[in-house]
Amino acid sequence: MRSWIIGTWRDDTPPLVGATQTIRESIYGLAGDDTMAFYRGTYTGRANTGDPDFSDRFFGGWGDDRLTNLVINWFDETDYEAYAPVSYDGGPGTDTITFDIAMSLRAFTALSLGRFETITHDVEIREFVISATAQATHTTVLNVNGNGENESVKLSFMGEGSVNAIFRMANGDDRVEYFADQDVSAELRVFTGNGNDTVIINATQVHNSNTEGTWIGTGRGSDTIVLEGMHREVVYASDGNDHIYLLTGNFAENPDTVFTGAGRDRVYVELDQYSQLATIKWFSAREDTIVFDRNDPRLPEVVFDAADWQTGEEANLYMNNATGELFYGENLMIDFNGPTNLTAANFVADDWDYWV
Repeated sequence: MRSWIIGTWRDDTPPLVGATQTIRESIYGLAGDDTMAFYRGTYTGRANTGDPDFSDRFFGGWGDDRLTNLVINWFDETDYEAYAPVSYDGGPGTDTITFDIAMSLRAFTALSLGRFETITHDVEIREFVISATAQATHTTVLNVNGNGENESVKLSFMGEGSVNAIFRMANGDDRVEYFADQDVSAELRVFTGNGNDTVIINATQVHNSNTEGTWIGTGRGSDTIVLEGMHREVVYASDGNDHIYLLTGNFAENPDTVFTGAGRDRVYVELDQYSQLATIKWFSAREDTIVFDRNDPRLPEVVFDAADWQTGEEANLYMNNATGELFYGENLMIDFNGPTNLTAANFVADDWDYWV
């Protein structure tokens, strides 16, 4: 006989809607944005001192719900089936199932996201939180391959060493987010298929990681790309109305290179008086826009006359169309790779959705 655990009309979290060691439980989120937890016993490393309970069933109900506590200490391909019997019906809303994966990288490691098995219905997003330990003795390679669903990958590198990480996300509305420890040197390659994808490089959020080079190529769709500003990154934004964030960094010799594709792209530029943020190629004066943070108290108007730029009492934004260069004060902030014909309509102040 089954026992029921029923949530409330609010946003519920464990232990209220978490499974327990009691077998054959049915957990209902009811309403609200609920976070439910699978009961996996008690683990010390890979040693299990309590059996996971695969007899439970999870039902999200109304709202944007999430099933968590699917933890995998990755060893080999048998771990794809670790949670194959788990049953989760998300119900109405945008629902997520989350896998937490810990791994120690070998010379070559590949993850195929579509091979992680569960029994799901009405679950829109499969999320993978991956904590990978680098090896100090040799360079390691991590391949992450998408499945064509809406997939979210949060990858963090720990330890020290050199890593090459390659993401090949298939079609779908995917999200790739990167973190790293201070002593990890990483080269990143991110390929996304068609869909409204999000790529966030968070290298500065965890200490000061040594991201040597990042290459990002997106497919068709309205994509969002957030570049952390500390190291050199190259972006090819394909067709679609893309949002690209260029955040400030410390290294004038490492500007990003951004290729805007077809569509009405918005490039969000953080003010920087000390380093060149990027070279932007293929920027369309007719369709594309530079967006400044309207809440930045330093924000001046953009001037197009060198005399106004040079006589200003404070740092001005100066667009030199003859050379295709945007200055903030005396600093060359954006190079448009040749002459332009930009006007005031190409520069706006607006609210920002992303900061790293």
